[in-house]
Amino acid sequence: MKLITIFNTIIFLFLHVQIFAQVDGDLNTSSVSELDAVQTPGGTWISSSMEIVPNLGYGYRVIIHRSIDNGYEWTMEDSLEIEDGYISIGDPVMSVDNEGNAYLLIMRFVEGSDFNLHLTLYVSEDEGQTWNIKSQPYTGQKFADTPHLLIDASNTFYIAYTEYNNSLVSPSVVHFIKSEDGGVSWTEPQIFEPFQSVDVIGANFNISDGEQINLIYGDYSMPFTYFASSEDAGESWNEIMELPNSFSFAVNKVISNPNSESICVLTHRAHNPTSGIHINYSLDNGGSWNNYTLVEDASMAEGYMDDEGFIHITFNQIIDDEFELIYLYSTDGGVTFSEPLVLFSGPTYVDFPIPPGGQSTTGESQSMILGNDNMFHVTFVDWTDFTKAKHLIFEPFNFETSVNYSPSNEAYNLSVFPNPASDFLNLSMKNSEKFSSWRISTIDGRMISFGQLNSSDTKIDITNLQSGTYLVGVQSDHQIIIKKFLKI
Repeated sequence: MKLITIFNTIIFLFLHVQIFAQVDGDLNTSSVSELDAVQTPGGTWISSSMEIVPNLGYGYRVIIHRSIDNGYEWTMEDSLEIEDGYISIGDPVMSVDNEGNAYLLIMRFVEGSDFNLHLTLYVSEDEGQTWNIKSQPYTGQKFADTPHLLIDASNTFYIAYTEYNNSLVSPSVVHFIKSEDGGVSWTEPQIFEPFQSVDVIGANFNISDGEQINLIYGDYSMPFTYFASSEDAGESWNEIMELPNSFSFAVNKVISNPNSESICVLTHRAHNPTSGIHINYSLDNGGSWNNYTLVEDASMAEGYMDDEGFIHITFNQIIDDEFELIYLYSTDGGVTFSEPLVLFSGPTYVDFPIPPGGQSTTGESQSMILGNDNMFHVTFVDWTDFTKAKHLIFEPFNFETSVNYSPSNEAYNLSVFPNPASDFLNLSMKNSEKFSSWRISTIDGRMISFGQLNSSDTKIDITNLQSGTYLVGVQSDHQIIIKKFLKI
């Protein structure tokens, strides 16, 4: 189950109607089928990619990359290869403790068994350069799938995963375990079951309103999502609530913040690139809920809630064989969302028919983290480039009441003026020799005009454009820098 994810780079600012975007090269050496990333307190970015090993059938390895310059350049540091007793590894998820140590949780397929997967926790105490096994949170006889790792402010470790049974006798359930000694030992699992059928699908959890843990998991064969909350670090749980959904076999993502009582749950069908995205939201810490379909024919939804309670979402969409990475935001806890902004687009490298069983190898999620540079760092599936890993950085919108995002423009080397503009738009940049062309597009990603960059200063005639908001960008082989401008 779990996620295909992948990396690319963007930057965005709403207060002065401009967007910055940057796209870097691949992090991986072959197709990726799951990915996660973290940033340490020291500023190092660490990504873990589940790579398909060529000519090895259902064989995977996990590759570790690091970046010490906020995601602009990456180096490969380690490769967690298949070990004795296992035939494949995958589904990496990551977290960082309050001492700055990075943790990586992976599944390991047991050799000689078609339906037995263990969980292993690795730790790095040197900013992701070397990794050692910390513990094995699950070594049972069943299939521990879709793990999720969370470390809270008090350094308590939490893991949720789905224990699948290769049998119709007993149901598949969610296990919730925790560790209070830095991931060395783990509690006996607390069990969460479905109400509507006999099987569940992957769990996800987050923290809201101080220390409330919010656990979400899906029904395998019925259109329901289940919500459980705990106010005592998972020792006891409130009554499980049944939330309506648009589809079964769904992947869930909980969006919350310890400074807010709002909770938003994003849902799309696992391994289905066109299932659509469903939202359940609560404004009273899970006491009551509302729901609706956010968008049709989309998937890989990921989100983040900032300290103001504003929700930021990215997702993938295919329209007429064109891949698009979309960004939305909400200032009212998920009641309404902004108009979509296309961050990245291009022709898909292959058609995406849904195979028998409704599954696709494209995975089911993205990842979004607010870095210490006040930029969102997003992992996403680049369906334009054979599911290669890309890194995407973008600055969120900025209202007068929101966090003061103020990154240095020096890193992006591009000035656009005047803004607003009526007749001509001027582009001025440093290191212009690194960039070959410019393009203007609408905010929904449709290209209007393009040309070659001949010097550090370029003047573009925009007299034929209708009044409105547009994106102007320059690009090289490895980077795209985009700003938003207003034509009057």
